[in-house]
Amino acid sequence: MAIKINGTEVVDDTRNFINIESVNNVAVAPAKPAIISPIDGSQTLESSITFQSTAFEGLVVSDDHASSDWEVATDSGFSNIVASTTDDTSNLTSWTVSGLSVDTYFVRVRHSGATLGDSEYSDAVSFSIIEQVLYAWGEGQDGRLGYGDDIDVSSPVLVSGGFTDWESIGGGRLSGFGIRSTKDLYAWGVNNTGQLGDGTTIDRTSPVTVVGNISWSSIAGGYEHVLGISSDGIAYAWGTNNTGRLGDGTEIDRSSPVTVIGGITNWKQLSSGGAVSLGVTTDGLLYGWGRNTLGQIGDGTLTDRSSPVTVAGGITNWKQVSVSITHSTAVTSDGLIYGWGRDDVGLGNIADPITSPVTVIGGITDWDRVDAGNAYSLATRSNGVLYAWGGGGNVNENGKLGDGTTINRTSPVTVVGGITDWISISAGVDESAAIRSNGVLYAWGRNTYGQLGDGTTIDRSSPVTVIGGITDWSSVVSNQFWIMAIAAE
Repeated sequence: MAIKINGTEVVDDTRNFINIESVNNVAVAPAKPAIISPIDGSQTLESSITFQSTAFEGLVVSDDHASSDWEVATDSGFSNIVASTTDDTSNLTSWTVSGLSVDTYFVRVRHSGATLGDSEYSDAVSFSIIEQVLYAWGEGQDGRLGYGDDIDVSSPVLVSGGFTDWESIGGGRLSGFGIRSTKDLYAWGVNNTGQLGDGTTIDRTSPVTVVGNISWSSIAGGYEHVLGISSDGIAYAWGTNNTGRLGDGTEIDRSSPVTVIGGITNWKQLSSGGAVSLGVTTDGLLYGWGRNTLGQIGDGTLTDRSSPVTVAGGITNWKQVSVSITHSTAVTSDGLIYGWGRDDVGLGNIADPITSPVTVIGGITDWDRVDAGNAYSLATRSNGVLYAWGGGGNVNENGKLGDGTTINRTSPVTVVGGITDWISISAGVDESAAIRSNGVLYAWGRNTYGQLGDGTTIDRSSPVTVIGGITDWSSVVSNQFWIMAIAAE
C-alpha cells in the first residue's frame, strides 16, 4: 500500500477560532495537518500551532496543560472516525497512524490548554491508501518474470504472491527483487550463484524472501550480484563475488546477505552493474569496489577492489550514481553529470579507459538523474526532458536511445516525442523505459521477447506506450530482455 495525497488544494486556516482565548489581544489558531514522509502503510501526520506573535509562543511553552486531539475519518464530516488520539501531558505536534486499509481518509487536529483555551478543529486534509502491485513482461526464461512460469510475455503480467504493497524494486540481469511496505525483501529468477539471497542456489519462478531478518530500505540488482541498504543505513551484498564485487574483503560467493566492509553506516544509494559496485553516502561521498579493468570504479587506477575505495576527484556532493558493465555515471547536487570507464558513452571520445570522473559533454548544468545501461545512458534534466547517448559497436541498432534513429551518439540527444515531464527512467541492456508525471509508461529499443510491453516483438526507436490501460505507474526497471514496474490500483 502507499499514500497518495488528493489533488484538491486545502486552503490555509488563518481565521481566528471562536472559542480560543487570546493573549494581549493576539489570537492563535492551529494549522491544518501536513502529510509528511508518505511511508507505505504507516503515515505520519504532523501539525503545529501557528503563532501570530513571538510573545505568545513563550506562554504556550510554559502551559503545563497543553494538549492535542487528532482524528482520522473516512468522511469529511468525521462521522466515521477510524483512529483518534489525545495527548494530555504535552502539546503533541505529530502522530503516526498505522494499519489503515485501502481507502480515502480525512485528518484534523486541535490544540488546547489552560492558557490557550479550547480551539476548534483545524481544516481537514485528505489522503488515500492505495494498492501498489508489481508487473513484469518480456523474456520469461528461468522464471525471471516472477509470475510462476517461464514463458515469454509481450504485455504486463502480475508477479506472483498476491502482494499489493510493493514499495521499491531492483532488477538484476536474470533476477528480480522487490521491497514491500513491511520492509521485507523478495527475490525470484536465476539463482546459480546465490544472487536471490535465500540461502540456496535454486532458481525461483515466484518471489521468495531474502534471508537475514533485515529491514530493507533500497535494493540494486546487478549482473550476478545484488546490493541492498538496510533501514539503518548499512550496505549488504550477495551473489557472485569474483573480483571482490560484494565488498566484503573476499572473493567468496555468498547465497545470503553479508555486510559491505568499511564501517560506513550512512549509505544513501547503491548501484551494481557487471562486476562493479558503487555507492553514495548521505554526506555526498562516492565509493566503488569490484572489477576495475575499464576504470569503472573511478579511483584513478585499473586495480580491482574487494572493499570500498573513494572515487577520485575530491567531489563531496554526489547525489546519485549508476554503473553498468561498461561505464559509470553520477550526478552531483549542483546538476553536473560525470562519467568514467569505457570512452564511448558520451565522455567526448578522449583517451580510453577513463579512470576518474570527467563531465559529460553538452554544457548542461541542471541534470537531475542518470541511469547507465549497456554502453549507453539515459538522463533527465530538472525540466523533465529526457536525453540519451551511447557509442561503440552498434549500440543503437535496436533504437534504445529513443531518438528515432539507429545512429550511435557520443553526446546527449533528446528522446523524441516532445515529452517534458519524465519522472522515472531505466536503461537496460538493449531496452529503455520511462514514466511520465501522468503515470503513463513508455518503452523503446529491442523487442525480441516482447520486453517493450506493447503486445508485439517489433523493435522501436522511439517511445511506445506499454499496453494494459494502466495510467498510474510509479517506478520501472529495465533488465536484460525484460522489464518490471509498479502500478497503483
